[in-house]
Order: sequence, then C-alpha cells, then structure tokens
Amino acid sequence: RNLGVLYLKGWGVKQDYPQAAIWLGKAAERGDVQSQNELGWLLSSGLAGRQDTGEALKWFRQAAEKGEPTAQKNLGILYFYGNGVKQNDTEARQWFKKAADAGNPQAHYYLGLMAARGRGTATNLTAAVEHYRSAAALGDPTAQNELGWAYDTGAGAKADEKEAAQWYRKAAEAGLAIAQHNFGVMCAN
Repeated sequence: RNLGVLYLKGWGVKQDYPQAAIWLGKAAERGDVQSQNELGWLLSSGLAGRQDTGEALKWFRQAAEKGEPTAQKNLGILYFYGNGVKQNDTEARQWFKKAADAGNPQAHYYLGLMAARGRGTATNLTAAVEHYRSAAALGDPTAQNELGWAYDTGAGAKADEKEAAQWYRKAAEAGLAIAQHNFGVMCAN
C-alpha cells in the first residue's frame, strides 16, 4: 500500500497513477480498505490509464461494506449519477447515510442535495439545510456555499444576510469560485 500511496501523491517519486493503481491493487487484493477505495477512485476517474466504473464499483463496494466512509460516499456517488450502474436514489441515499453517520462531510452534502431536489425522499428544504450545516461545520466548501444560499434566499432557513455572508465567505476563502462570486455580489449590494 505504501508504495501505491507514494505514486498516487507523488511523494518522493514522480506522480504516476498507473503505477499507483498497480501497487494499490496488490494491497486491495489483500483486503486493505483504503487501497480498495483509492483504487476505485483511480479506476472511476480514468487516471489509472483507463476508466472502468464496473471495476471501480467492485472496489468501492468491498471497502464500503467493511465500513470505509469515503468508499461509502463514493459508492453513493456512482448510484446518484448512474456512473457504471443504473441510477438508483435509494442505493445512493443508503450509502450516503452510512458515510454521513461516520462523519463524511461530502455525504452530508449529497444527502442535503437529495432532500433539496426530492431525490429518494420528499423534497424538504429544511432537512437539506440541516445536512448542509453538518457538512459545512466539517469544512465542506460546497455545503458552505449552499448554506449561504439558503440564508441568502430564505430557502429552508430564515433569511439572514449576515449568516449568508459568513458562509459564502468561508467557502470563498476555501477557493470555491461560485462562492467567491456569491460573496462578491452580496458585498456589492
């Protein structure tokens, strides 16, 4: 696993995703859940030299079933978008819920998105805001921006310009372009 991580991150060696996939694959075969998740990510993104969402699904599922929160979130994303699998909101929600319960901020964001869009559940903007708040508190900039939007527009939360500006600013400082725009517009007005 360690050699795979070095190639994945480019620590002490030239970054080489195909080499990372080889070494992470060896560790994944031995049951290392972090390697299974990282290999799934390389395969789903195509960075390993080829995009293989079916193989990514296999590795994400193995790690997710062993309780790896990032793999649970990644598996949820595959089902949410229908990447390599039939789009399935029930499956997506189930995996996002497990990952969120383990403290994964992006899983909270996706649960909020599902609640806001009525995917896999009834549309509930208040529930969406609660998930965005959980993700934002854990440092997720996309959720911070969504929380800013909720306070800015009063969608799911009581309109509060000061609170909106605070969340837009946090997301903007994290480098999220849309939040930089939203914060700039708010300051200009």
